[in-house]
Amino acid sequence: MGKKRYAVRDEEGAILVIVMLVLLLLTVMGRGAVTTSVTEMGISGNERLYKKTFYTAEAGFEHAKALLQTEFRQRNRARIASGQNPDWDFSLNGIVTGIQPATGLDFDGGAVWVRDTAFDDGSGLSGSYTVSVWNNPSDRGGITNDTDRLICVRSTARGPRGTTSSVEVLLLGQASGETIGGYSGQLGGGCNHVSRDVRAIADFSMR
Repeated sequence: MGKKRYAVRDEEGAILVIVMLVLLLLTVMGRGAVTTSVTEMGISGNERLYKKTFYTAEAGFEHAKALLQTEFRQRNRARIASGQNPDWDFSLNGIVTGIQPATGLDFDGGAVWVRDTAFDDGSGLSGSYTVSVWNNPSDRGGITNDTDRLICVRSTARGPRGTTSSVEVLLLGQASGETIGGYSGQLGGGCNHVSRDVRAIADFSMR
């Protein structure tokens, strides 16, 4: 009965080298996948932080707008009632209690209406905002005299990990169609024929 013979070749460790190369390749691919995943998570986290800070800046603007709107109605009642254009002087000249007057026609010289107010939406990422108001630089009235009914409002927010964001708006002040109270006025009695007319109506026949 014949015996099987196997040819034995001297591989000189080639198989081991190939295996090591495959392992190295898999290791590199794994590390690349991990790095990509970590990078994407970091980008996603940063985006979340910046969105949070931007929303905080928006909240600051809405806060200041509500304050300005209330004062605007109260301070301009007489002007609107007399047919004059309203203005934003009160927001710039320091007449409102607790508000220092503006000192320039830019953010640095603006009147601070809201300072370092904390904002937390419950997500655990708290922030704060500051809101400044200054006169429209194109206004010829100067720093505290508004003549074009336009003011600049900027809300600057600070969030977690040193993130910052700003919202800047050019705000137009104008009278709406609502009734303005708080002033006296005389209402006319309408057309009549028994009032103190010079020529009272006597003939009511159709013509």
